[in-house]
Amino acid sequence: MSTYPDPVMRFLHAGDRFSQEHRFPEAVEQYRKALKACAARLAREPGNTRALFDQALCHTGLEQYADSERILRGLLRSDPDHHEARVELARVLSRQGLYEEAIALLTTAREEQPDCGATLVGLGVVHAQLGNIERALEHLGHARRLNPEDLEPELETARVLEQAGDVSASIDRYRRILKRHPDQAEVRYEYATLLVDVGELEWAEAELGRLCREHPQQARFHAALAEVLVEAARIGEDIGAANVLERYQQWRRFDATSLALGMDALNRLFSSEIGRAHV
Repeated sequence: MSTYPDPVMRFLHAGDRFSQEHRFPEAVEQYRKALKACAARLAREPGNTRALFDQALCHTGLEQYADSERILRGLLRSDPDHHEARVELARVLSRQGLYEEAIALLTTAREEQPDCGATLVGLGVVHAQLGNIERALEHLGHARRLNPEDLEPELETARVLEQAGDVSASIDRYRRILKRHPDQAEVRYEYATLLVDVGELEWAEAELGRLCREHPQQARFHAALAEVLVEAARIGEDIGAANVLERYQQWRRFDATSLALGMDALNRLFSSEIGRAHV
């Protein structure tokens, strides 16, 4: 049985998951199915507040921000106390660069519900976008204290610390997140990307290698691993070492189609090295 018996929510959550995994055509398909289900509900129940809000979420997922904004503003006109609509409208406006109005909406939302985690995270994200790092960390810290098990404020804190240039603290935060949530592939991918950016190629290789083993069909993980090893070769690191070659030979035993999408560069790089390893 599905975790989300409501078909709209089922499609929305599937769309969000595919979007997070960068599987955008599949995400679009799910969001469109959710929109169709919303339309069917609204045909039966015109003005249904939940259906209208879900419709706005679908448009946000499809990056149709003008449509989402129109629906959310209409909801707030008819129900000024609709907290979810206020927070979602702030998110939509921030994605369009309208940060000041987004903060005003979130400030009102916080006055209504001081301990709403989504509002606090929203304030943290928007303040970070404006460069107000101290305020951003303050709001995110409050959200973490309210719900220590919630992944989102922890992840946004790691991102804000990186933005602020405190790379060491950001790396430590990512490590703590992954210790508690080791199955979060997208978080691990972000962490590996940060390691690449700061030149920690050996650590990045280990994290991307794990992703390739655990998610062999994700071509972009293989492509990222290839880029790391190509960069290591460019700067003269010993990528021909026996242990690296052994790991590569294990990682390359995947479906040929998926491998072709992400591993061409790596195959070219290692063609001669693997040959010598078997001589």
